[in-house]
Amino acid sequence: TTTTTTTSSEEHSADANPDGLAQYELERLERMRQNALKLAALNIPSTVAAMEASHAKAATPSSRGLAAKKRAQKPKEILPRRASLRQRGAPADPALAAGVDVEARGGRVTLNAPLVGYDEKSIAAAKAARDAATAEAVRLAEEREERNRVARGPIKIEARNAESTEDNQRLVKALSAKPTSNKGKTAAYKAMDASAFATMKGGAKVTLREPDVAKVTPNGTAHMAWAPPHLPGFLAAGDKSGNVAIWDVRSNLSADSSSASTATPLGDDGVLVFRPHAQYISGMSWDSSIGLVTSSYDGTARMLDVSASMWQPLVNATSEELEFSAMEYDATHTRLVWLATNEGELCAVDPRARPANDGAKSSCVRLT
Repeated sequence: TTTTTTTSSEEHSADANPDGLAQYELERLERMRQNALKLAALNIPSTVAAMEASHAKAATPSSRGLAAKKRAQKPKEILPRRASLRQRGAPADPALAAGVDVEARGGRVTLNAPLVGYDEKSIAAAKAARDAATAEAVRLAEEREERNRVARGPIKIEARNAESTEDNQRLVKALSAKPTSNKGKTAAYKAMDASAFATMKGGAKVTLREPDVAKVTPNGTAHMAWAPPHLPGFLAAGDKSGNVAIWDVRSNLSADSSSASTATPLGDDGVLVFRPHAQYISGMSWDSSIGLVTSSYDGTARMLDVSASMWQPLVNATSEELEFSAMEYDATHTRLVWLATNEGELCAVDPRARPANDGAKSSCVRLT
């Protein structure tokens, strides 16, 4: 019985594997059969067959998109050769001549009347307008360049009109005087011109003579400030171009005045002109505690530091494109320099703090 069973099992295995394949080959065939069933369920074989058939028929490139089908071209219409009336020997058509009187062979024409806008007057006006626009562009470029140049760092006390370096040194020495007591200040002011004060007090007519007058700024003066009492006779003035002048008034007083200076006048009749700013001087204050302070539309404020012979920058807001339109120094309470801008902003800076060489930035507090 055992022998019969074994023989039947072997016959069944031979029918299932007629090629006598190994077990791993049989497993591989089974996986392939299962995969084929999955592909058939997804309809993939039929899709691939359809794509192969369509590719076999497409022998020419597609004509869709940019490679549009070429349309049948119509036969070109043969037109007569164009030629001007002059070339055909015909007289000029007045309607087409547009003011042309004669046309030469080289294309040169003579007009019956000048074209509108091309007469000498119009050409001269156009040239003048062009030159004016060019000059304005050059002026603005130079102004920006000068603003950037002047706004950087301390500037030496060097007058533009000084006869020699001695004038600058004499001015620095004169402005280096220290404040005295109130009694000394009163005496200094009286020493300016005692007779003039007496004349004004008595109600007599005050006269202004040519020797007592001097032009102090190159352009229109915008601000003035008298020096504090311990520096009698000095007047500062700023103009619309950023110039600051210091005038020793005593050098121009009449010879019979008790305060007339006996030394050689500084610069031009006692006037020395400096350029600490690049634009309109918008504020000026001269106090005994900090000296002369100026502000400008160029976004800077400076202090005249005679101890260092420099115009020191207090504020530099050029990078923020601020324009200081007004300035005031509060010597009584806050001891701050107050600056106002065209945008309605208010800034404050402490002149007692020594800013960096290019001026304070963080110490300028905006109160908006």
